[in-house]
Formats: sequence, C-alpha cells, structure tokens
Amino acid sequence: MLTKLQKVQGVNALVENQVLDFSPNVTIVYGINGSGKSSYVRLLKKAFVNKAADEPILPNVHFPSGHKEVKAGFSFSSTGEEYTLNYPDDCTQAEFHQFSVFDNKCAPVHLNNKNSFIFKPAGLCLFSDLIEAVKKVEEKISAEILLRTAKTDFTSSYDGTSEIKTLLAELSAKTNIETLRNYTPYTAEDKTSKRIAEEKKASLMLLKIDEKIADLNEKREQVETLKAAVATINRCFTAEQLIKAQTAINDCLVKEATAKKDGIENFKSDKIKDIGSVEWKAFIEAAESFAKKQVIEPLSYPSIDDNCLFCHQSLSEDAQKLVSNYWSFIKSQAEQDAKTAQAALGKAISVYEKINFNLLPDDNTITVWLSKNHSEKLISFKNSITTQQALCQDIISDITLKAANSHEEYQIDVDGLELIITDIDRQVKELNKKDPKAEIAEFDKQLDFLNHKEKLPQQLGAIEVYIKNLQWAAIATSNKSKIGKKKITDSEKQLSDKYFNQAYINAFNRISKELNGNFGVEINHTGVAGSSFRQLSLRGKQPSQILSEGEQKVIALADYLAEMELSIVNKGIIFDDPVTSLDNERKKQIADCLTKESKKRQVIIFTHDLVFFYHLKNFAKKHLSEMPNSFIHHSLIKDETKLCGKVIMNFSPANEGQYTDATKATEWLNKSKRVPDEEKLDCIKSGYSAIRASYEALAIFIIMGGVVQRFDPQIRMGRLKEVKFDKSLINKVIEKHGEISDLIEGHLPSDEFGITPDADMLDLQIQEFITLKEEFKKIRLN
Repeated sequence: MLTKLQKVQGVNALVENQVLDFSPNVTIVYGINGSGKSSYVRLLKKAFVNKAADEPILPNVHFPSGHKEVKAGFSFSSTGEEYTLNYPDDCTQAEFHQFSVFDNKCAPVHLNNKNSFIFKPAGLCLFSDLIEAVKKVEEKISAEILLRTAKTDFTSSYDGTSEIKTLLAELSAKTNIETLRNYTPYTAEDKTSKRIAEEKKASLMLLKIDEKIADLNEKREQVETLKAAVATINRCFTAEQLIKAQTAINDCLVKEATAKKDGIENFKSDKIKDIGSVEWKAFIEAAESFAKKQVIEPLSYPSIDDNCLFCHQSLSEDAQKLVSNYWSFIKSQAEQDAKTAQAALGKAISVYEKINFNLLPDDNTITVWLSKNHSEKLISFKNSITTQQALCQDIISDITLKAANSHEEYQIDVDGLELIITDIDRQVKELNKKDPKAEIAEFDKQLDFLNHKEKLPQQLGAIEVYIKNLQWAAIATSNKSKIGKKKITDSEKQLSDKYFNQAYINAFNRISKELNGNFGVEINHTGVAGSSFRQLSLRGKQPSQILSEGEQKVIALADYLAEMELSIVNKGIIFDDPVTSLDNERKKQIADCLTKESKKRQVIIFTHDLVFFYHLKNFAKKHLSEMPNSFIHHSLIKDETKLCGKVIMNFSPANEGQYTDATKATEWLNKSKRVPDEEKLDCIKSGYSAIRASYEALAIFIIMGGVVQRFDPQIRMGRLKEVKFDKSLINKVIEKHGEISDLIEGHLPSDEFGITPDADMLDLQIQEFITLKEEFKKIRLN
C-alpha cells in the first residue's frame, strides 16, 4: 500500500518538503487550477505505470537558476511495516510497477491505440518472454552470421588474371576446397617454367616495337600538320587571289584619280606644295575634326565673325568659302571611294605580311627527322617555300607602291609530304607484322598463373576457414527462418482468449454498463510477438471519431478499469480530473464506481471539481463506513510567491460538516504557536479560512437546518422545521462573515489569501464565533 509522498524537489514550481498521506481506500487531493495538481501527477506518471507518452518534468521556469534534480520519497506499507523508496534511484523496484496513473492524455491511447495489457497473469507472460528469448537467439545468430560472412578479399595481392584468382573471387558456401588444393604444391618444375617464361618475355620486350610505332605515328601527325599549314598558305597565291590583288590596286588608282580630278585641282596654289597628297588630306580631316569642337550644334564652323584656327585672325568671306570647300571636298563621294579602296589595300597587305613561312625551324623535331630520313624531299620543300616567300614580298611591294603588276600563280609542292606519309604508313605496317604483343600476352598469362600458384599455399588455411564460416552461415540462415515465432504468438492468443481476453470483455461490458456507457463499442483482439493486443472500435471506426468528448472519457475509463480489475499485481490506481467534460449524473456514476473499486485497491484522485468531490465523499460514507481511515482528503494551494502545491492536510471546501464548530480554526491557531516562524503565517491564514468556513457551515446546518446543502441536488423538506430565524443574530453572522471576507480574498478556504493576519485576532474571531453559535443553540432549545 502507498502510504505517503514526501521530500519532493525539482518538480515544476512545487513547494518542497510537503507531505501527502494516502488512505488505504480513497484519497482526494483537491486544488483549483494552478494549485499544483498537474505537477504532482507528472511526478506520479514518471514513477508509476501509465499509457501516455513520456512527459518531461521541467524545473521552475520562473527562476533562472538554483534548479534541483527531480527527487521524491514514496512510503509503502507491507505487513504493517512502513518503508520508503526514493525516486528515481529505486524506481526499478516492484512497488513502482504496482500502481497505475490515468489522466486525460491516457484516454486517447485507450480509445485509439492497439494496446497490450500492462498487467496480466504470469503464465501468459511466458509467451512474450519466450518470444524475447527467441529474438535474442535470432539476434545472436544474426550477429554470428554477420561476423562469419564478413567479406575477405583474398585476391588483393594477385596481380593479373588466372583460373586460381577467378576461384578466389567467387568463394562461397558452395566452394569445394579440394578444387583449390589441386593447384598445390608449387613445385621445382613450376619454378623452372617461371624462370624460362620471364627470360623469353624480357627478350621480346627489348624489341621495343611499340615505341617505334608510337614514334612513327607521332611523326605522321606532324607531317599532316605541316601539310595543312601549306594548304592554308597556298590559298593566298592562287591565280584568282593574285588577280584580286592586282584588281584592288587598279581600283584604288582609278578612284584616287577621280577624287583628284573632281576636287583637288580647285585647291592648287603656288603658295602651298603637295596639294592632294596623303599628308594634305590628313591635314584637312584633322582641321575639320578640331573645328567641330569649337561650336555647338546646330552652328558650324566657319561662320561670320569666326577666326582662323591657326592665326586667330578674322576670316574674310573668301577665306570662309575656302574652308567650307575643304570640308565639302573631304566629304565628297569620290574622296570616300578613294578612302575605301585604300583601306582594302591595307587589309591585303596585312594578310600577306602575317603569313608565316618559317614552317620548319632547324631545331624542330620534325625538321631533324626529315633531314635524317628524307633529306632530298626536305631540301625541295624548303626551296618551294623560299620561292613562294619571294612572291609574297613582291605582292606586298606592289600593293604598297600601288604598282598593278601581274604575277604567275605559285604553289608549294606537297607531293613530297604525301610520299613521306605513305612511307610512314608502310613502316608501321611492317612493324605491326613483327609485333610480339600476342606472344608477350601468352607469357604474361603463364606467369600470372605460376605467380598465383606460388602464393596459394600461403593462404590456403585461411581460405578453408573462410569457406567453412560461409557454410555455417548458410545453414544458420536457413534454420533461423524455421524458428516458429508465429506458433508461439498463436498459442498465447489461444490461451489468452480462453482464460484472459473474455474475462476482460466481461469486465469492460460490466463497467461500461455501470457507467451508463453502452455505446456499442466492440473489442478486437490480435496477437503479435507472443503478446495479445486489444483495440476498441465502434462500427469499424475509432470511438474518438464518433463519440462525444464525455462519452469518450467514459469508454476510456471503462477500458482502464477493466484492465486493472484483471490485474493481480496492481495495488492502486491514480486519477487526474477523470470527470472533465462530464455531466453531473456521470460524475455521480463514476464516483460510485471508484469508491467501490477502492475496496479492492487504493484509489487516489486529483481533482478541481467540487461536485465530483461531494459525490466521492457521500459514496465513501455509503460503501466504506465500516473501514477505518477509508477516506482522506487534502487541499493544494498556491502561495503568494511563484510556488504552488502547498498541502493542507485533511482540509477541503466540500467537507462543510467538519466546520460546524471552531475545531479546525483552533487546530490551526494552536499549530501556529508550535511551528517555526517561517510557517506561522501559513497556519494563521488557514485558521482564518477555517473560521470563515465555520460561519458558512453555521448558515447551512444550523440556521437553515440542513434543508439545502452545498452540491446536494436534493432539498430536504423534512428539515424545514429545524430552521431557526432570528434576524438580529443572522445580521451578526452576515456581519462577521463579511468582516473575515474583507480580511482575506475569496470565499472558499482553497482560495488565495491576501492579508498578513495576527494570531490574537484569529483567537478573538474564534471566540466570537463560539459565542454566536451558542446563541443560536439557545434558539433551538426554545
């Protein structure tokens, strides 16, 4: 039995050093929102069993530092002896697996998931344990298979190819080691054969046929390149190209003569020499360009009042006319044609000047090779180049001097180059006939085999072990697949159906009926890996897709309680606000159900619902009245700091009966005199709250005779005769209740307090209450 929760630290904003005592039957922990209920439940979910996802416990986020490790002490009682286990150090102990928590986060899991049973008969656990054992065997076999089948490359040191290397590359569980043994041993005869093969191969390698062929092919490429260069040059010295050059010269001469005739004669003067020369024209063009910079368009130079660009004197009308004629001359069509013709000659000169006739420098490898192997053809070729180069200089001279001389076509002869290429091809063909490649390849093949045969005996032992490992792995793989996990699962499901699942179905249906939850929910059972699973459904759908939020809560609760009912291990169940979203009638049904359940196991409920609290209290009186200490209730409050979860033992707002006198207030007053100074204020606050609750109980049970009680849906008409009405006394009650309410905030003992009360004032308030109550008793006696 769980008797106490104490020494809590590091849990959200919970106050440290609080104690929660638990009843053997029903314990209610009441608290409004923010009072610390959820923090305690988070701790209990961590410590005990629950189906919801793991929820971290955060430190107090209001404090940036000073956070402590999450710890708590859980006291248990067995055979009358109490002992304490600590969380998390002792959480592997069996006690922590004997209590279960249900909250709003667990409900969807019960509704929508395929769930295994947390608690089930030990015999049925054998199957899941057996499955786990089988899995471990499979894992061990798989690990051994992985180890034994690790790839080993025995061919890494075997250069070349041979049938031995092929066998080593294809090693498998099917390889016969005797096939490899047939290639051993490496004999003296093998050694002699290897030496002879190496000598013969070496003699063939000395021929260097490959190098000779490669050298000839390189020379052939160079001759082809030379031939292509000559073809490019020859195109400049065809009859057609020579005529084009001559025609261009004639065209330029004609156009220059026309320009001279059309304009230059008009400018002749004895005062200036070389009018019409190239320099003269350049002078005029430069002057015009400079003149444009002297004015802004649309004005032009020269105009009236303009000065000479050279002497700065005013231009006469004749001078202006002369300058304008200069501009007209350089812009005339004849002059432009002459310029175009001259530019064409300039391009022609550039083409011929760029021709490279130095095709065969003396130090060039192809020149040296031709000199050695084809000297006559080389001399003839160079002479042709020299002749064409002289023709090129003549053409350049003609263009420069504008002499329209005619020249005969001259082409460098490439026939000699063609003959050289033909001769190279012949030599390569002859060498290919003598190429020993095939013979060398045969010797390489023989040497590869002999080298591999020499290495094989050194590795044969490791190869044999490797093959045996592969054979073992193949057998293990084949047999591993024969392990019958499905048979184990089927057997577990069969026994579960017979001895367990139906019992669960019966319990679920009964509890659903008690909670008025007959919604047609079906239970499907499946087996996986030696364990049975159940899943709730409603006409093939998840219940959460059809039922209301309240109905979902009822079904989830029924599923949870049915599972707990079948457990012989579970000793207690813990709830966090199990009636959220439920109407009053269902709260009453659940309260009835849980108090009955408390006869079998501990029931601990955290709630902020006063109506539910009231029903639990009443049903506890009904079902547990003969059991000692069967109903305990505590309250949680939030103090004035950023802390919550302070426990007020045996105190709650829905238990007015204990406040019909001033006993509770007096207890707090006396306690305030015993505790350390830092705890006095809390005790006095609780005393003020208790005396206010006593005034409220006075109104309910004495003045009103208990006709109408808080949270009780019944009006007790028979007690009307107990009502005592004295207006003056009632006004005193109202006055005192208001006075105390002015001193504290709110109207319930679970609310926050807003004063710094005094112990003497509390004592005075208690005495005044006792006096006023005695006056009401006198009325009753009358």
